[in-house]
Amino acid sequence: MKLYANGCSYTWGGALLPSLHDEFTGKLLNESCDVEINKWRLNVTWPKHLSDLLNCTEFHNESLGCGSNYRIVRKTLDFFLPKIYNNENMSDYLAVIQWSGPARIEYFSEYHNCWNLVNQNQTIRERDIPGWPSWDAPDEVDKLFLESYYKTFNDKFWSLLWFQQINLLGMFFETNKINYLFTSMANPTIYFDKMQMDFIKKFNWFGGDQQRFYSINSMGVEMTTHPTLLGHKQIAEKFYNYIIKKEVIDPYPVTV
Repeated sequence: MKLYANGCSYTWGGALLPSLHDEFTGKLLNESCDVEINKWRLNVTWPKHLSDLLNCTEFHNESLGCGSNYRIVRKTLDFFLPKIYNNENMSDYLAVIQWSGPARIEYFSEYHNCWNLVNQNQTIRERDIPGWPSWDAPDEVDKLFLESYYKTFNDKFWSLLWFQQINLLGMFFETNKINYLFTSMANPTIYFDKMQMDFIKKFNWFGGDQQRFYSINSMGVEMTTHPTLLGHKQIAEKFYNYIIKKEVIDPYPVTV
């Protein structure tokens, strides 16, 4: 089996490191970065623990802190589309997707020549940045985008986008026979109406009866602002027990 994981800081390792860029080299701490602190991060976050429990031959952690659901869909499709196009065997893969907050956004900046990951008060450049710190305050280009976006759109719009993103990726996995499992940063029940909830229940969510939707925050793992080192091990164990035994320990039951 080969494991693919994607998400935001809950999967990347938020609170374990002070920045998404290396303090000394300015390199973005993504899956391909070869600095030692990033190798450590990849080995202590839950995708690696889950990979070990499942005896996977390889694992991928393409998450990034501040990453939006747009980014999760973009990077996941970028990973799998070439493999499908080249007729690789997709049944070897398990994709575990940790959905992020629906209001987060990204846009490709011609000015910065990279994807910019933004929320209401900060911008992350998805590329190497010489110097320190990497948590850029929005510059004038960002401010124009942020002012327009967050004044124009609202929770209703972002909820609809997330509903579409869940369906897009869920149908992509099912159509191409890729094993997958969904979880989230926040509980989807607070965003969707009953009809939408009934529709997305057909996808594979971490949970025992598809009546409950377990976010990382509702798993009962050790956390500060994000999962701790122990919390990442506990997340992996919960996923493993569910995948192998369909076992869910429900500390915070939520009935739809």
